[in-house]
Amino acid sequence: TVDNTMVCRAVLRATVWVAVLGAVARATPDPPNPKHLIETFVVDLDTPPEERWTGLIKEKHVALVALLDIIRPVFKLFAPVASRELVEATIRGMPDEYVREMQGIANVASEFANVTLDDVVMANLFYEITGIANTPLFSGDPRSCTSMVAQRSNGTVYLARNQDYPPPFTLVMVHAVFTKGGVVQYEGTTYAGTIGLSSAMTHRGTTDKWGVSINARGNPLHGTHKGLEEAVASAQAGGSVFPIFTRQACEMADSYTAAKEYLATHPLIMPGYIILGGSLKGHGAIITRNASVTTGNRAADVFELFSQPAPSKDYAGGVWFVVETNTDHWVKAPIYPGSNISRREQAVLGLTEVGADRVDLLEMWNVLSTSPTFNANTIHTDLISPAWGEYRTYKRNGPL
Repeated sequence: TVDNTMVCRAVLRATVWVAVLGAVARATPDPPNPKHLIETFVVDLDTPPEERWTGLIKEKHVALVALLDIIRPVFKLFAPVASRELVEATIRGMPDEYVREMQGIANVASEFANVTLDDVVMANLFYEITGIANTPLFSGDPRSCTSMVAQRSNGTVYLARNQDYPPPFTLVMVHAVFTKGGVVQYEGTTYAGTIGLSSAMTHRGTTDKWGVSINARGNPLHGTHKGLEEAVASAQAGGSVFPIFTRQACEMADSYTAAKEYLATHPLIMPGYIILGGSLKGHGAIITRNASVTTGNRAADVFELFSQPAPSKDYAGGVWFVVETNTDHWVKAPIYPGSNISRREQAVLGLTEVGADRVDLLEMWNVLSTSPTFNANTIHTDLISPAWGEYRTYKRNGPL
């Protein structure tokens, strides 16, 4: 259709534009612009699962179908076995409520194009399929997210993150607010057609609230038959799809401590990093996850605020802040391509310069707006304060 052609052209133009301009460092970062807050959509958990995403899919169907038309043939060409087996295993192992939500998305999307439940599940498994199979969708690996938790001297804890992902995903970004009985339960950032959350904050509980973000972690079994076997077995046994994992935690855990336990122990399909920030002093951590304990190693390493006596040059914090940039916190972070510094070191230098007496969400925005922490693939920045009940997502690079 004409609309689809326009969307595809916008994707191509924007991809070229961010490749040229997106990685340029900003000497003085601009403050967050309210005009760049992403669209909000309310998900009513009291409605049948099949109906919860209807309004959003009707609104975003052109962009969603355009993205599916890119992802579907790539996975079928480069990962036909992995995508088919993972989709089948996930449908068998996933909670029925989530399968019904995805079926509802497929039902609405199929009014405009040939979209099936398998297509929607495949889109939700984007992280897992690209983490197992060799596909061109992550050439250069743009999944270079940055997440950080910092505690101000007065005890206020903040969580902020840059989401680095293929820029066309900005076409379907949305701030989802989940309600029950007319009351907000949790909220987060997602993409039309998917039901998980890349960042989230819970409103459950009284004073012990928390927020979370997820970062990609390399899979040591990437591209191997064993890696596919383990992922399929985990999916069929109820292992979580990574973005849906954060939503499950929001629904299961009513405190920071409960969330930390759940996020450190519940089985996953793929390894990953979880960055957790609470509303009380000392509540912040990086959780480095294996898929499950069946890998032969412990399931998780938990690196918390104030767990280290003193900083060193190449470190991930462990003092009044922690920083995660897709590298295990005990490993030296790699230099970012085209730069002379790692994203982690740049973020650490920025936070150290700000200091615990001044750190707040604006200062964290400034750190996240500095190259190479901010780069061509940064599509949104999330600013989260569980203590204040504040959650914002700002669009950065990408089309439209």
